[in-house]
Formats: sequence, C-alpha cells, structure tokens
Amino acid sequence: MLEKINNYSKKFLEKVTLSQEYIVTKYKYHLRKLAIKRVKEKLIEMKRLETDFTKEEMRALIQKEEKKIIKDMGTSVGLTVLASMFGLSTFR
Repeated sequence: MLEKINNYSKKFLEKVTLSQEYIVTKYKYHLRKLAIKRVKEKLIEMKRLETDFTKEEMRALIQKEEKKIIKDMGTSVGLTVLASMFGLSTFR
C-alpha cells in the first residue's frame, strides 16, 4: 500500500514539474514575442530599420523591452491586488 502511494506521488510530482516547465516556456515565448513587437514599433517611430542595428544591439533592445514589460506587469498586478482588497474590480 505504501509503495502504491509512493509511486503515485512520484508520478504526480513529475507531472507538476512538467506542467511548470511548460508554463514557464510559454510565458517566456510570449514575453519575447511582445518585446520584439514593441521594439519594431519603436523602430518605426524612430524611422529606422532593423538592418541599421547589429544582432547584439537588437538583442539588447529586446532584453530592455522585456524588462520594461515585466516591470509594467508587476505594477499592474500590484494595483489589481490592492484594488481587490478594497472590493474594487477591474474591467478589461
């Protein structure tokens, strides 16, 4: 009986680990896509082309944009939690 429980718990932990890795991978993928989209929009505003920058410069721009997105998400999540504490809801 104890062996069955042990096997079940191991299988469950493996599934949880795989699902966490999947979620993190998807999150990073979408974050990168959004950052690339925003960098392209900024380049259009500046009337520059992607070819004006080296790969390293573009990677640096994308990484900066990713950090901005994460920071903005943290702020909006914090405000949402604070509003929900006072019974306010946000509509999107």
